[in-house]
Amino acid sequence: YYNSRYPRNTASRVHKTSRHKTPTQLISDDAIISDNAAYGQVSDLHDEAATNVTTSTNAAYGQVSDLHNEAATNVKTSTNAAYGQVSDLHDEAATNVKTSTNAAYGQVSDLHDEAATNVTTSTNAAYGQVSDLHDEAATNVTTSTNAAYGQVSDLHDEAATNVTTSTNAAYGQVSDLHDEAATNVTTSTNAAYGQVSDLHDEAATNVTTSTNAAYGQVSDLHDEAATNVTTSTNAAYGQVSDLHDEAATNVTTSTNAAYGQVSDLHDEAATNITSTNAAYGQVSDLHDEAATNITTSTNAAYGQVSQ
Repeated sequence: YYNSRYPRNTASRVHKTSRHKTPTQLISDDAIISDNAAYGQVSDLHDEAATNVTTSTNAAYGQVSDLHNEAATNVKTSTNAAYGQVSDLHDEAATNVKTSTNAAYGQVSDLHDEAATNVTTSTNAAYGQVSDLHDEAATNVTTSTNAAYGQVSDLHDEAATNVTTSTNAAYGQVSDLHDEAATNVTTSTNAAYGQVSDLHDEAATNVTTSTNAAYGQVSDLHDEAATNVTTSTNAAYGQVSDLHDEAATNVTTSTNAAYGQVSDLHDEAATNITSTNAAYGQVSDLHDEAATNITTSTNAAYGQVSQ
C-alpha cells in the first residue's frame, strides 16, 4: 500500500495519526518504514496489535526484512535478492509460520512461534546456510544444516533439560545456545574469518561473552533477570552488537567499526538508551516501551537508517 502510493520517498511520509510525533514516538502500531537504496536496504516493522504486517523489500546487493507481530494472525514475508537474503518471522500467537527463501549466495531463514505445534525449516544455499528453530511448546526441536562454506545451527527450547550445539566450519562458525531453565549457558567460538556468539538465559545470574574475530564479529546478549549486561566488541570490517534486557538497570553499548556498524538496543525498563557512529554505514534501532529517554545520534557518509 505504502510503496504503491508513495513509490519514491515512503520513509518521509507517516500515517496521519503519527504526523506530529517525534521519530522515536513513531515506534507504534503505525510505524512503517520502507527504504530503497542501490547497495543496502533495511526494513524493520514492529507492531504488537496490527492485524496484518507485510513487507516487500528489493535491493541490488543486500536485503533485510524483519517482521515482529505478537498478535497478528498471519505474518508472511517473501524476499528476493541477488546476493543476500534475510527473512525473519516472529509471531507468538499465529498458528502457522512459514517462510521460503531462495538466494544465489546466501540464505537466512528464521522461524519463531511460541504456540505452534510444529516448526520446521529446510534451507538450501550454495555458499551459506542458516537455520533457526524457535518453539517454546513443541516437544522436539531439531535442526540439521549442511553448507559448503558456512554453517549455522540454532536450538531454542524452553522445556528441554539440555540444549547443546557444537558447530565447526572452515570459513564461518555460529553457535547459539538458548535455555531458560538451564543453570549455566556458556559458549566459546573461534573461527578464522567469522564468529558469532549468542547467549540467551533468563534465569542465569551472569551472562557474559567476549568474541574476537579478524573480519567479522557478532555479540548478542539476552538476559531478562541478570543485573548487569555488558558487551564490548571490536572488529576491523564489521560489527554488530545487540543488547536485550527487560529488567537490567543499565544497558550500554559501545561499537566502533571502520566500514559498517549496527547497534540495536532493546530495553523495556532501562532509563537511558544511547547509540553510535560509523564511517560508511550505520543502522540504529531503538525499541523501548517504558524507558524515559531514548536518544540516537547517527552520522554516516553514504547511508543512514534510524528507527
